Amino acid sequence: MTKNLHVRVSDHANLLMDKDNGFYARKRTPIEQIIFVLSFMGFVGLGTAAIVYYDSLTGVYICGTLGAVLFVVGKQVEVIKSLLHVSDFMNALFSSVVAKKSKFTAIVKLSGDVVYFNRPFQELFPQFVAQDKRKLETLLALAGASIEHTGAALTALSNNQETRVNVILNLGNHKTAEPISLSFEPIERPTGFVLIRGE
Repeated sequence: MTKNLHVRVSDHANLLMDKDNGFYARKRTPIEQIIFVLSFMGFVGLGTAAIVYYDSLTGVYICGTLGAVLFVVGKQVEVIKSLLHVSDFMNALFSSVVAKKSKFTAIVKLSGDVVYFNRPFQELFPQFVAQDKRKLETLLALAGASIEHTGAALTALSNNQETRVNVILNLGNHKTAEPISLSFEPIERPTGFVLIRGE
C-alpha cells in the first residue's frame, strides 16, 4: 500500500531567500516591533506596580506570567507573518504556472461566478473587473461575444468537461476584436471549479 505524501507550504520557506527568482516580498513596517516594545514596557510597569502593591512574590508571579503570555503572543505573530510571506510566494508561483502559454486565465464556479483572474486578464477586460458581480455571462457580454459563442461557452461550463470553445472577443481598452480559443479544464479538487484559459 502506497503511503500518501503531504508537502507543507512552510517546507519551501527557504525559497524566499532567493533574490534572483523575481519574487518581491511585501515590505514590513516597524509598527509591529514598536507595538511589541510598548506592550512589553507596559507589562513590566504593571508587574512592577503589582510587586509594590502586594509587597510579596505575588507581584513577581504576575509579572512573570504576563511576560510569558507576551512572549507566546509575539512568537505567534511572527509565525503568522512568515506564513503570509510564504503564501504570497506560493500564490505568485502557482499563478505563473497556470498562466503559461495562454493570454489570460480565470477560475470559474459551475454557477458561473468568476472567482479568480490573473493580471493579463485584468488588462484585457478592465470593464469586467470593475463590475460588482462577476459572472462568465457578463464577461462575454461586455467583451462583445455573439449569442452563439456565449451559449457555447456557458454550455461548456455547465457540462464540466474538458473542452474548447472558439469565440471572438473585444480585448483591452480599445476593444480590439480577436479570435480566442477558450480552454475549459475542470479542477479535480476542490470540485465545482473550472479553469478557463484564453489562447
